Amino acid sequence: MVKLMWNEMIKHFFRLGTYLCIAFLILIASLGFIINLFMGVDESMTKSYDGNNWEQTAKSTIEDYSKDIAKIQEDPKANEDFDKIMELTAKEEEISRLQYHLDEDIQPAPQMNQYEQIYTNTKSLFTFAVFLIVIITSSMIAVEHHKGTIKMLLTRPVSRVKIILSKYLTAAVIGFILLAILYAVVAIWSLITMPGNPTDLLVVKSPDGYDHANFLAVIGQSFLANLFTIIMISWFTVSFSAIFKSTPLALGISFITLYLAPLAMMWLSSKIDEKYLKFWLGDNWFIQSYIGGFETPKYDGMTLTFSIIITLLYIIPLMAIAIYMFRMRDVTSE
Repeated sequence: MVKLMWNEMIKHFFRLGTYLCIAFLILIASLGFIINLFMGVDESMTKSYDGNNWEQTAKSTIEDYSKDIAKIQEDPKANEDFDKIMELTAKEEEISRLQYHLDEDIQPAPQMNQYEQIYTNTKSLFTFAVFLIVIITSSMIAVEHHKGTIKMLLTRPVSRVKIILSKYLTAAVIGFILLAILYAVVAIWSLITMPGNPTDLLVVKSPDGYDHANFLAVIGQSFLANLFTIIMISWFTVSFSAIFKSTPLALGISFITLYLAPLAMMWLSSKIDEKYLKFWLGDNWFIQSYIGGFETPKYDGMTLTFSIIITLLYIIPLMAIAIYMFRMRDVTSE
């Protein structure tokens, strides 16, 4: 099995497409930081609250911002000025953030800081890693039929089950590599270009205001949650590649499930009880919403355990069907 996996890895990393996907991921992960370097960042976003008198600095900032807000609100035309509206919103949010730090006795980092950038960027850019793993894995088995190499592959003195399982495991490894690259690139850029943090706590806005948790614990859990998701999606795509022997069809089904089905579910949410919607695969394999306590599940009754079980109840039977069809398929006529 290890040898089969190694051969699969070599096969994929000798393809130009794999390197183009990795280069694209690195570019996307770097783009925001590069723009900030050339365009600059508002000084208020990197304002530091270092030192033993950080409480006084935070209180002074709250007072100054409160005066600015009052001055803006006195302007009868402020509601028609986009810049004024944005300034008002930004200063209200910063007052709320600083007040949370004062209430919890947590020394605040600048609004844009290393922890915040790593957390928000890995979260928002994860969808690109998903997009790329779908592209890579959709052809994992279908391409063997398309190029005719499936016959040579099946002549090896190895069972068909081991062959397809090696492809599933290879897909998981590639997903891990893409995810590790994403986190590494974002972390490097954040550490180089962003102000540091005075504590080991990550403070983020939550549905109930603000919340905090140990940064390393949150990022570690986030990575594991996203790893689960990207592996499940890769196995989903590999299964359809095996069932239909078609890269376009595997791609199409995967993209419909990932991007179009959520729109259909939004429409259905107004038609049927949401207690049935929570069993949809697409709302369960993205489990990062359970990490850190910063978000709430989409529907009542959804928990981390529930979502993992529901995802596996979809994926395992699909994999079983794909393995069965791969075992029984006659390729002599292809």
